[in-house]
Amino acid sequence: MSPRIARLSGWGLLAITGGLSGVAVVVGATGYGGPAVTTVVVALGIAISLACSLIGALILSRRPNNGLGWVFALGGVAAAATSITQQYAADALAAYDGSRTGRVSAWLTDITNPVSIALLTVFVFLLFPEGRFEGRSRRRTAVVAAAGIVLAMTGAILEPTLQDYGDTPSPFAPAMPAAIPWGLLAIGFTLMAGTLLASIGLLVRKLRTAVGRERDQLRLLASATAVATVLLIPALVAPPGASWTQTTYVVGGLGLLLIPVSVGVAILRHRLLDLDLVIRRTVVVAILGAFITSVYVGVVVGVGTVVGRSGNAALSAVAAAIVAVAFQPVRRRAQHLANRLVYGKRATPYEVLHEFSERVAGSYGTDDVLPRMAAILGEGTGAERAQVWLRF
Repeated sequence: MSPRIARLSGWGLLAITGGLSGVAVVVGATGYGGPAVTTVVVALGIAISLACSLIGALILSRRPNNGLGWVFALGGVAAAATSITQQYAADALAAYDGSRTGRVSAWLTDITNPVSIALLTVFVFLLFPEGRFEGRSRRRTAVVAAAGIVLAMTGAILEPTLQDYGDTPSPFAPAMPAAIPWGLLAIGFTLMAGTLLASIGLLVRKLRTAVGRERDQLRLLASATAVATVLLIPALVAPPGASWTQTTYVVGGLGLLLIPVSVGVAILRHRLLDLDLVIRRTVVVAILGAFITSVYVGVVVGVGTVVGRSGNAALSAVAAAIVAVAFQPVRRRAQHLANRLVYGKRATPYEVLHEFSERVAGSYGTDDVLPRMAAILGEGTGAERAQVWLRF
């Protein structure tokens, strides 16, 4: 495919995502009897869809041979379409139990979900950063993931009841034993989950042997994925009706946004300047966010449930006091952990400069100064080799 066609296709898919996002906003604003899907969830879904499509369009414009552009562009369209059908189904079925159009929308959601999930997770990790399946392991994992998508979609097409609506019958359920579609769904999602873990493992394995710019790219995506995982955990375990669930959705959605943004930065920027600083700050913010969420949930929800006063203002004040007292110690530990993740056993750049000035200030022979300078800088930066050039 020519670069011009790839570029036009990318921006065209972004326009489609934008149009679908506009429809999602309209559907959310005109929900039957009040939206059953919250405004926060809808807004985050639209933001993620647009971010993915925008990153895809930019990659296709500047790196037309990189398959990640197609993955993000098509994944954004699928996610936007799923956002429309999901919230319409929730609103329609909440207002009119058994609504035909609501059941059709829920059925379409079950079909498109596997596509958007696999494209924006498994295939991103398998294609990053080259944009192609390098190596036999990646190609095999991609084939298994594609098989999982097909099986999950087939199971959703044939499902007797809708997945998220209890015993609500599917609008197009064929006459067959229910074990067949449920079995296909189980196998399909199991394959997708397995390939997701395998793709992450392949990414980590490649990170351990990568050097130079490729290593910086892999580190950026790995850090964003780790932070997104930490931020998503509260949203996955939060009960739907809890007062703090909305907050976990916001935090989790922002975590998911880190993945397409990190891929876009890694692919489009020629040089990843100050990457260590970005990773360190991201890790610190993620740890502090997880700490604050854990304290609030533990005190306000956990203790409140035991004493029968969940959401009590006094418990909120206690949680705030605990956070205020422990914030600085936790921040110091988070910074220490971030330094170890970024620099490993070597010192931070500031420690290297401090040690460098102290050692150079010492009394050494002329022939010994330059080798010591090279050794200190090499150890501090983690370089495999350090040389000193003299010019007279």
